[in-house]
Amino acid sequence: MVAGGSGITPIYQVIQAVLRDQPEDQTVIHLVYANRTEDDILLRDELDRWAAEYPDRLKVWYVISQARRPEEGWKYSVGVVTEAILREHVPEGGDDTLALACGPPLMIQFAVSPNLEKMNYWVSVGCMNMMVAVPLLAAFAAVILATVVFRHFAPLLRNPGGVPRGSFGWPLVGETLGFLRPHASTTTGSFLHDHIIRYGAVFKSHLFGAPTVVSCDAELNHFVLQNEGRLFQCSYPGPVRGILGESSLLVVTGERHRRLRSVFLALVASTGLRPSYLADVDRAACRIVASWRGRRAVTFCDEAKKFTFGVIVEQVLGLSADEPATSLILQDYNTFMEGLISFPLNVPGTSYARAVKVTYRRDFLRFLGVVIAVLQVFVHLSIPVCRCH
Repeated sequence: MVAGGSGITPIYQVIQAVLRDQPEDQTVIHLVYANRTEDDILLRDELDRWAAEYPDRLKVWYVISQARRPEEGWKYSVGVVTEAILREHVPEGGDDTLALACGPPLMIQFAVSPNLEKMNYWVSVGCMNMMVAVPLLAAFAAVILATVVFRHFAPLLRNPGGVPRGSFGWPLVGETLGFLRPHASTTTGSFLHDHIIRYGAVFKSHLFGAPTVVSCDAELNHFVLQNEGRLFQCSYPGPVRGILGESSLLVVTGERHRRLRSVFLALVASTGLRPSYLADVDRAACRIVASWRGRRAVTFCDEAKKFTFGVIVEQVLGLSADEPATSLILQDYNTFMEGLISFPLNVPGTSYARAVKVTYRRDFLRFLGVVIAVLQVFVHLSIPVCRCH
């Protein structure tokens, strides 16, 4: 047996099982135990006592890197485990011998395994590689974890006193899950409510993978919106751009944004000038209201979405509500919206991954561009999407 440092623990258990738990066992044990100094030798008293109690069955030899008290007369080896030490204190390999080793990976790989092979012992390469790979993987994982934590909190280190109070939450996740927690439409939700009480109307957070300043102050929000394009630039977090695409009207800025917006505004304006436009909108509204007959409850948000969707598809894409393509686009649109307000984890099966996949379809991209343009027109002209009397 060869042990190094705390690797004596399993070796000690084997020795105890052979000597104490199975007294009729006549196995002879040779132990070479390596440490840095004599003070680092674990279980030395027990090993020496067993060696004295069973002199014919247990033979112990210590190896230390340096002797701290040479004047006391250290009678064992000083240095590292070598082939000469093993040949002197471990029997040659054979059919009736077995070598067990446990210790630091580098010691096992470079000092123990090669020398045991020279002594006709069979060494399991897979086990040796695993002993080396496990600590390396652990070190690599620790580096990755430290990098993730540092990148998450790095913005706080750059300017610790220049941002509002708040919390960045956990690395990677931040406070996104709490921000996306559903709540009643008549409330601000527990996330905003708790943060406003704790930090005030303006606070810092970490949402959708990016450092964020959340403002619930009406005066500040008005100032930001009034100075968009001058002091502030409209932008979206990276995960949201991953769904919308880098060419989306909501993502691009500057001259490119103005050109795309002009194209879509012209398209929507030409649609609104058609003589049948108001009649078509009226029929769509009546069709939605008629579908409520016989229903005990109506979810207004869903019905308003169906109405707006039906008008856009019919007027811009030329599709009626009964066509299969319309149902497919509506299904894709719902998938898109679910992914837009979900945790940005691009793993197959998640809402975010399904939304990213949907946006690669050409027909849906065309529809999505029109929807964004129409919504911008409604906001620009203060036109309600749906009005009921």
